Amino acid sequence: MTTAPAKKAAPRKTPARKADPYEPILADLKARLGFGHVQPGLPLRGGVNPEKGREHFQQRNEHWRSFNEGREDSGRLGHDGVLLEDLYFALSMRTDDDAMHALLNVAARIVEIAKHRADR
Repeated sequence: MTTAPAKKAAPRKTPARKADPYEPILADLKARLGFGHVQPGLPLRGGVNPEKGREHFQQRNEHWRSFNEGREDSGRLGHDGVLLEDLYFALSMRTDDDAMHALLNVAARIVEIAKHRADR
């Protein structure tokens, strides 16, 4: 009894890469505002004593957190205060990696706000 040769499976096609939904928003922001150029080589925190700057950002974060709590209690919380609180929080992080992760979260929030405002 002979067996039929096994069929070769057709090679799988790799699925097409999905377009990043934020790319058009970022491109529009860059075109409108003329930003997007980062100076290579600049440290995340500048100044003579970056640690002192980090402490200053931590104090500013605490100020905005307190300020935003009052705004929220009175029903007047806005994106401005939340963004400032988050930005100062990011810049107060101990390591550059942690700070960059938090800054990406701030950037994502800004893009979401811009997208929401553009959809109006």
